[in-house]
Amino acid sequence: MAKAPAEHQARLLAVQALDTRVQQANHRKARLPQAARLAEIRESLAAAQEAAADAQAAAGDVRRELTRAEDEVEKVKTRQVRDQERLDTGSSQAKELRALQSELEALARRRSDLEDVQLEIMERAEETQKLLAQAQGTMAELAAEEEALSREVDEVFAQIDAEVAEICAERQAKAEGLDERLMTLYERLRPSHGGVGAAELVARRCNGCRLDLTAADIAAIRAAAPDDVIRCEECGRILVLTSASGL
Repeated sequence: MAKAPAEHQARLLAVQALDTRVQQANHRKARLPQAARLAEIRESLAAAQEAAADAQAAAGDVRRELTRAEDEVEKVKTRQVRDQERLDTGSSQAKELRALQSELEALARRRSDLEDVQLEIMERAEETQKLLAQAQGTMAELAAEEEALSREVDEVFAQIDAEVAEICAERQAKAEGLDERLMTLYERLRPSHGGVGAAELVARRCNGCRLDLTAADIAAIRAAAPDDVIRCEECGRILVLTSASGL
């Protein structure tokens, strides 16, 4: 059985209490609601940015399509003006004039069709601009919320980190000079026992696993020397005896 001065074992409870406070603070940091919300916002912001990029690309495609349609209309209009001028001069042969008249009629139909297409593209261009504006608006709102919440999370994290630093400094002072073997055992037990390597025996119950000790366990503890390091038979944690132990 390991041994350590009873005074050191009693002081170990104070160290454990401080370690528990650090663990609780780190748990608060890991489960901070603002941080969870921030992660959601960042995910939504990424989706909004992708939607805005898609809308921007779609708007660009429609603008280029509209430019091509406008160019086609302008070409037809130019051809119409040229043919009309030739027709108006009346200098050509009758056969050529009839051909010009026929071509002007065909150009008029072609222009009408192209202008219908141009109008449809303009309507789509207007719709894509609306979608782009909506996506950019959503992105701007989420970015503003992300920035504000990020500052809030940073502030809370800084507060928790400061709290942990203060507790760790106190913990270092409390642990200074404690029996080395006792501390080695304590540190070895903590990771596999939920961070609790030492527990107080209160009213014959282990404060670590919350189980009552058997009569045989109590008899063995009573027979132990004051510097014996007692271990809970159920959970294996270091049991620290105090005036509340009920022995």
